[in-house]
Amino acid sequence: CYTPQCTTLYYRSPEMLLDLKQYNGSVDNWAVGCIAIELFLKKPVFKIDGTKHCKVLDGETALLNMMIQILGSPNDEHGANYWHEFHVKYKKCQICQTGKVVKNLYPKQSKRYKSASQHRQNGNNLRLLLRNSSLSTKGYEFIFSFLTYDPLKRMTCADGLNHAWFTEDPLPINKDILPTHPPTNTEVRHNVLKRNKERQSNSLGFMQF
Repeated sequence: CYTPQCTTLYYRSPEMLLDLKQYNGSVDNWAVGCIAIELFLKKPVFKIDGTKHCKVLDGETALLNMMIQILGSPNDEHGANYWHEFHVKYKKCQICQTGKVVKNLYPKQSKRYKSASQHRQNGNNLRLLLRNSSLSTKGYEFIFSFLTYDPLKRMTCADGLNHAWFTEDPLPINKDILPTHPPTNTEVRHNVLKRNKERQSNSLGFMQF
């Protein structure tokens, strides 16, 4: 049995908003997706204003509303982020049982969508948020795979490390030339700095921006 409030609100996953007492590392994978977007937006994607002094449940309700606004509804079986078990789990959570307002939770099929594929494409505003960024199509797919409502379908860290996005330019730099923070002990510090300097000089990689 775990606490549903172990993560900072901005990075809290959907299953935690549903008061699920058991979860796994996929809650951290959701946070990875949030942080990845933050690198491009320069701010948390699910930042809820005015929640510092509000009740926890009010903050979580506001967060769920923002998720649906940006990613579409997890109840939308025609959407790209459908979670089959969401409805049953939602009915048991505090947000639902206390009568909190969650907008667009049960979307209707719009007539303007000519096909299911078009509906999936228009079912979220994530692309709109990132329209002025340098994020590529593969980068978008990487982020969206982490921001999947269903934790069983959410991308794992292992799959994330092997994602095609990391084969695009600019490529990751050689890990041997990344800066380190050596210990404060003078003798150990000297040895670490010397070793790092040797690694940098021997490395075939170069910094890319």
